[in-house]
Amino acid sequence: MDNFPKPHEDYQQLLDMVFEPVRTKLLLTAIELKVFNHLHKPETADSLACKLGTHPENTMYFLDGLAACSLVSKSKGLYINAPLAREFLVEGTAYYLGDFILSSYKWVIPLMDNMSGLLKDGPYKEHRSSDPDVWIKAARSMANMQKAGRAQMIRDVIVNLPEFKRFSKMLDLGCGPGLVGIAVTEAHPSMHGVLYDQAAVIEIAKEYVFTHGMEDRITLLAGNCLEDDLGQDYDLIIASNILYIAKNSMLFMLKKIYDALRPGGVLVSFHGGLYNEGTEPSKLVLSWLSTTMSEYNMALDQGMIAEAALQSGFGSVRSICGDYNTDVDIARKCNRS
Repeated sequence: MDNFPKPHEDYQQLLDMVFEPVRTKLLLTAIELKVFNHLHKPETADSLACKLGTHPENTMYFLDGLAACSLVSKSKGLYINAPLAREFLVEGTAYYLGDFILSSYKWVIPLMDNMSGLLKDGPYKEHRSSDPDVWIKAARSMANMQKAGRAQMIRDVIVNLPEFKRFSKMLDLGCGPGLVGIAVTEAHPSMHGVLYDQAAVIEIAKEYVFTHGMEDRITLLAGNCLEDDLGQDYDLIIASNILYIAKNSMLFMLKKIYDALRPGGVLVSFHGGLYNEGTEPSKLVLSWLSTTMSEYNMALDQGMIAEAALQSGFGSVRSICGDYNTDVDIARKCNRS
């Protein structure tokens, strides 16, 4: 008789889950202390500790942890940023994402701090600040995220639409800092763009429109898309990560978009959708968990937007998979004479 039969499963995944928060805390702490700003050239742990005002020995262990996460490289006792940190985690660089990462983590803090309480007591009331400064800060932190790949991904999808060359007017709905709408407008020789968001955020978009020299080709429109007018006669409407807010009024929102388009106009929605009974894709499930367990559940099922578009009058919807765990629904309004 074998007293030590082998288990059917490998438990390593469970141990990995236990220690994953250490990686997260290393990243967040390094951003907060601006560690990566000092590692553009090789540094010893002692010299970095002197600059940061931290404990020398623990600074070495901390840097070793960052090296284990492939965020820094270590050679002969010297530490330097790895390519990932060099491109995205050094303040002042074109694609700096530190502020965006810190603000994104704030979404999950209530869940991390009180998951057992949420299970016992049910959803908490999520506080959504009406302070314009909060939304301005969020828009600024989002700008480099758009610039670091999302704007290019969306632009490439739009440019490859067969109707793209004939577009003359486009709306970027819920534009945030506006770099998606700017990138799409720049890619067209003559199309006029409209950037739409709440008033505080539009002030940030205005800065980027000016920086890119697009004042003659882009108009700014402030409002609440659920309540206010969207404008009219658009050939193209882009909805990037905005239709979540219309989860409980999706038909109303899609009909509003439909009415704002010209005959033959196109809606392109970029979003994430859950499938397999809400358990996949895993990254999306986990990223939305802090809201799905709150009273502000924004998670959408895959196909929800496409179905609502058809019910709202769109003649056809084509759904494809994009980068960054993104689903893309391309809805076309019939071209009636």
